[in-house]
Amino acid sequence: MKSLTDKAGLLVVLNIFKYSVGFLIPMFLVRVLTKLEYGTYQQLLIIGTASARVLVLGLPSAVYYYYNIVTDVKKRALITQTAVLTFLTGLLGALGIYLARYKIADAMSNQLLVDLIPIYCIYVVFYVASEYVVDALISKNKYRLSVGMQGAEILIRFVIIILPIVLGGGLTELILSIAFYALFRFGMYTLAIREEFFPVDRHSFDWPFIKEQFNYSIPLALSSVIGIIGRLLDRVIISTSFSTTQYAIYSVGALEIPLDYIFQRSVSNVLRATLPPLVKEGRFDEIVRIWRASVRKLAFIILPVFVFLTYFAYEFITLLFTDDYRESVNVFRVYLMLVPLHIFVLSPLPQVFGKTGITMKITIVTVISNLILSIVLVMTLGYYGPAIATIVTTYMASGIYFVIAMRLLNRSALELFPIKAISGIAAVAVAATVIAAIAVAKMDRNLLQFVVAVIVYGTSYLAIANFTGVLTAEDKRLIRRWAAKVPGAKLFLGS
Repeated sequence: MKSLTDKAGLLVVLNIFKYSVGFLIPMFLVRVLTKLEYGTYQQLLIIGTASARVLVLGLPSAVYYYYNIVTDVKKRALITQTAVLTFLTGLLGALGIYLARYKIADAMSNQLLVDLIPIYCIYVVFYVASEYVVDALISKNKYRLSVGMQGAEILIRFVIIILPIVLGGGLTELILSIAFYALFRFGMYTLAIREEFFPVDRHSFDWPFIKEQFNYSIPLALSSVIGIIGRLLDRVIISTSFSTTQYAIYSVGALEIPLDYIFQRSVSNVLRATLPPLVKEGRFDEIVRIWRASVRKLAFIILPVFVFLTYFAYEFITLLFTDDYRESVNVFRVYLMLVPLHIFVLSPLPQVFGKTGITMKITIVTVISNLILSIVLVMTLGYYGPAIATIVTTYMASGIYFVIAMRLLNRSALELFPIKAISGIAAVAVAATVIAAIAVAKMDRNLLQFVVAVIVYGTSYLAIANFTGVLTAEDKRLIRRWAAKVPGAKLFLGS
């Protein structure tokens, strides 16, 4: 597990940095844009998120699956055809969005989108066209190069997006800078992977293999189409049923703490690249061992964040987004219910068995259920209905995935789920929250109170976990190894 945890650790450190910087962007924008402008920005993000998930056609996931089980000649073909196909789908998708801009603006009751979508289409083309590169680098075991490139991209993105606003630009300049960022990203990522497909020759494309790749990826693509509808369904309903200003408030509350992207996705990417050979060899015991260890490690990080933010939700939202968005707190508390699910890495399991159709079927059932429940709840509960529907159906989908995992690995629920370890972690998190709440009970609600609460909570959590044995010797070694990957950390950790 050491090599796996080290690889995941690199991705975790990167994602912590990525989303720490990423949080700064909306914190800055809510302070310089009106709610109408910020709501418009969030509506464009719906288009961008949907495009990035759908237009790649599941091809990056196919890179994970095939790269380490095919010949060297096919590896080159795999990268080349993926590069060409994602560029073409990005181009066609952007053209479709451009042609539909008036209908999109009418549906979202925001005519500002008519003039901004043409600029945003540039972002769609080049962002989609470079989405496969990170997957290819990880599949090639080039974790350090992947992390270094993404780290550089994060800093450059922050500067490119924020600088025009600092210099006095408005919403249009912001969207122009986002488009330029995607173009820069495409150029940087293409340079990193260029040796895989230049020069182009007869080995660059394998037409039967293209068909095979599509047979694997199309179910994932359909799952993405349906899944993105489900993922954005509540936002679309709010955006089309309420004003742009109200959508701005909802979008702040619908802030998904990116623990799934920071930790869960880091682990998932490593498992997607690592498990297919184990499946091929029939080493199910090793797969179960790796999966249980991954879940316990994720729980040790994710559950305490969930417990802490549930209690301190008001302070968290108002400090990040000002008191103008205090109405977002209740929506945020609903969305926090998604966080405990981030300890599981269930969706990669059908994929590493080559059963991508399972993912599509689960996604279809989930989205249909979400749509029906959202319509019912928005009529009965109003503003909060779609958010609650999202939570309920996401838990349902996770339950289905877990049952599928039991069947694929031929294991019982107790054999797969480390319930004793998870219960211990949850109990420690609750105890630490009580201590933190008592420590700041008489303080005013401000930045100092929140910082003190974080320090007291973190210290108490680690101390109680260490005292009760929830924090194991292996965990301590892992923490030191992961922390050592942070620049400058060795000054504090020692040799």
